[in-house]
Amino acid sequence: MCKLKAVSRLVVKFGTESLSGENGRLSQKIFNDFARQIIAVQQFGIGVAIVSSGAIRAGAERMDELRLETVHMEKKQIAGIGARHLMNEWGRAFEIYGKEVAQIWVTYASLAHNGERKSTKDSTICYLENGVIPIINENDVLSDEEIRWMDEGISENDNLAWRIATLVEADAVLFITSVKGIYKEDSQESLKAEIYEEIDCEAGLEFLDNGHNSTGGSGGIKTKLKAAFQCAQAGKKVAVAGKDEDIIIKFVKGFPVGTKIKNPDRVC
Repeated sequence: MCKLKAVSRLVVKFGTESLSGENGRLSQKIFNDFARQIIAVQQFGIGVAIVSSGAIRAGAERMDELRLETVHMEKKQIAGIGARHLMNEWGRAFEIYGKEVAQIWVTYASLAHNGERKSTKDSTICYLENGVIPIINENDVLSDEEIRWMDEGISENDNLAWRIATLVEADAVLFITSVKGIYKEDSQESLKAEIYEEIDCEAGLEFLDNGHNSTGGSGGIKTKLKAAFQCAQAGKKVAVAGKDEDIIIKFVKGFPVGTKIKNPDRVC
């Protein structure tokens, strides 16, 4: 089991489904529980940055509550409505513990621009060092790249999590999904499908080429794994896991969670 000092800075990527309840709607109860775990992790002296999906669903839910049509809106415009409500969910969750959140919107163009990249890095690290939880997402209104990928079942926020982890020199990255990890077979076709406890990032490309692309039917696992492999190759502690009880705390403490992406050069 890894010692806590092995991790000083953590990026957690939340998929939309991992923040939703059984009714398919974003759940404040789930946000609250993740906030509880992150506060506990902060007590270990670990800074935590969140890369959060969910703005489109938040926007659609809000428009539905107001009985307003979205038929003439693009998804990026619905995301623009939902961004505030997604932040409200996170804000309410951390307010319980007397903590504040900060919204950081980026585009891939801004991350490629030296000045804007430095500003994003400096601001994120400043928040981490002062106990504020940065909530990071792509600015969908300005850049609809994520949405184009999303329409194909691929989360571009997985790639964003890798980029942010690299930018702020995080020690660990946890990808939280709607399922328990990387399945050995399609879990939608087999109720007894098992997950890989560990995947060697050195064999990553071969693993992907062999057609392992299911976390329960999502076509985006190839992108998720590629991002996870890149994080592991950079020496970061990495896992792809579900929203099991205390999953973030267990990951930080070194307990097995979901599917660990192993770097042979890293001890734990």
